[in-house]
Amino acid sequence: MQPLYTLNRLTFFLAFAFPITALSQAGASFACAQPETHQHRLQNDEHYRRAFEQQEALLYEQARRTIAPRGASSTYTLPVVFHIIHDNGDENITDAAVDAALQRLNKAFANTGPYNPATGVDVEVSFCLARRSPEAVATTGMLRVQSPLTEFNYNGPKGAQPLEPAGIHQHLDRAGNLQQQWL
Repeated sequence: MQPLYTLNRLTFFLAFAFPITALSQAGASFACAQPETHQHRLQNDEHYRRAFEQQEALLYEQARRTIAPRGASSTYTLPVVFHIIHDNGDENITDAAVDAALQRLNKAFANTGPYNPATGVDVEVSFCLARRSPEAVATTGMLRVQSPLTEFNYNGPKGAQPLEPAGIHQHLDRAGNLQQQWL
């Protein structure tokens, strides 16, 4: 009789221990700080606010001019630049990881792959890595910036760490009218 009792106790333990262990491995959820950072900079950085407003006006005017001649099945392709902020560790993601993220982004905007066509539409916008800089110099579309400030401070804009590593503005200003992705 003793082995049966031990087996039942072991089965009970395994039935409840593994799900708890699996849940503990899930890790904390990641929240994107972009909206808070953007609002903070709009309110406190005049240069950023003016540049943002100019960019919005330029995009609005370009969209207004191109909506009328647009064909029924046109897809717009936007070049993007990925800024990879790293401190020579695991956060320095590979080019393959950037390519995979870009593919997921394109599937999301096309509403294909894991996205349910019954709950959305293809917005006819796709993204590609920028192949030239605003100065017409060849680029990979990935800009790697070494910085010790690779972790976001969840205390917000008034926290102990700045929201952006020093020197990032020079990279942002260089990127011109390209879509920016910060990783």
